[in-house]
Amino acid sequence: MKPSYWELTSTYAPADLVVIGGGITGASIAYYYKMAHPSERVLILEKGSLPSGATTRNAGFACFGSVSELQADMEISSADRVGEKVARRIRGLRRLREELGDEAIGYEACGGTEIFTDSKTFERSAKAVEEVNRLVERHTGFKNAFRVGEFEGYPAIFCVEEGAIHSGRMMQALHQKVMALGVEYLPGMHVERIEASREENNAQKARVHVKLADATITARRVAVATNGFASKLLDIPVQPARGQIIVGKPLEKMPWKGVFHYNEGYVYFRHVKGEDGELRLLLGGARDVDPEGETTFEEGQNPQIREWLLRFSEEVLHIPLREKIELEWSGFMGFTPDKEPLLKLLSPQTLVVTGLSGIGVSIGFEVAYEALENAGWLR
Repeated sequence: MKPSYWELTSTYAPADLVVIGGGITGASIAYYYKMAHPSERVLILEKGSLPSGATTRNAGFACFGSVSELQADMEISSADRVGEKVARRIRGLRRLREELGDEAIGYEACGGTEIFTDSKTFERSAKAVEEVNRLVERHTGFKNAFRVGEFEGYPAIFCVEEGAIHSGRMMQALHQKVMALGVEYLPGMHVERIEASREENNAQKARVHVKLADATITARRVAVATNGFASKLLDIPVQPARGQIIVGKPLEKMPWKGVFHYNEGYVYFRHVKGEDGELRLLLGGARDVDPEGETTFEEGQNPQIREWLLRFSEEVLHIPLREKIELEWSGFMGFTPDKEPLLKLLSPQTLVVTGLSGIGVSIGFEVAYEALENAGWLR
């Protein structure tokens, strides 16, 4: 639908900063930028009615990585780089809780647990606990972050520092906070492409044109924060990764209270407490069962993975989820080859913050601030 004159001179009028993507990273970019530049016009463009990537379609984990996951990371990176990852995640969780408040995000300090069904895998991870604890302490100050034990008859490694959040409430609180500053949030805005125009003799006049279906918004600066979808707009090494989640009906008995990891973090599950106090099982992941099938932009369920998750709930968790499913959905993460977030100033006017590699809740606030600071956009 072609815009009217009134829309072109208001909604689609030039902006100082356009943020593409309304999830935790995009909204955090808008928040910190507007705090630094209160008189500038800041827009958030979101293609869906709600953030359509991972932010409100995740499992609601406030975590920084299980021992087996950190071990796997150390196989593709150095121990110090992994320690820096953990530190960034902890800083990000601290920012999230400080900026929004525990009550607003439904934070539960329930602790995290990694369970094992294979004795060799457990022995390998248990032997690494001391080394991983030293690494975490060196980079974060946390002492004895992990300890070995048992849960529901399974060998386990506990992490008292992890917790759970309500992802929907978190984003409501964040959007309310940014809009209270005067940031404009525009849902239903599908960005087709971005084009830069340069003034040869005056860099201050350079602009970026954000092309929508029937209109263009011209901006002094643009931040692309669409995570798994970023490669649709830019030529960058970020791959989409679909994640599936199943939530069961209320249970009379729910032994799995807390947030839980399995198989290097590929599988995750937790309790979900309803407004009425009823407890449900949330189970998701298993992307490694069909990694090629989950490298996709398409919504929906992968039957192979769905069946694996249902068998896991029956055989490992001893909860017959198959006949008691209440909800199913999928979300989209973005992964870089080394699982490091991509924070890059592509030009003086274009910033990209993407590739959060499944840990967006933990690092969204932190990478938003870090990227803006490194770009010089907070000054």
